[in-house]
Amino acid sequence: MESRNLNVVRNFLIHDTNENQYEDLLSRVGARGFSVPQFLAYQPDGMIPIFESWIDDLVAAAQSAAG
Repeated sequence: MESRNLNVVRNFLIHDTNENQYEDLLSRVGARGFSVPQFLAYQPDGMIPIFESWIDDLVAAAQSAAG
């Protein structure tokens, strides 16, 4: 899961927009019909939860940028 998808969820929650983008994201990861809390806790294929995956991606990017 790519951390850029965090913006899709954020915009859906904060601005009450992009419902179609949010639904497309859910469909891509096999989580159709999930609420936001359910989606963020979702563990595709027994992996770590999606939200933790995004955090790991962001930390890795920050560490890479810091050199």
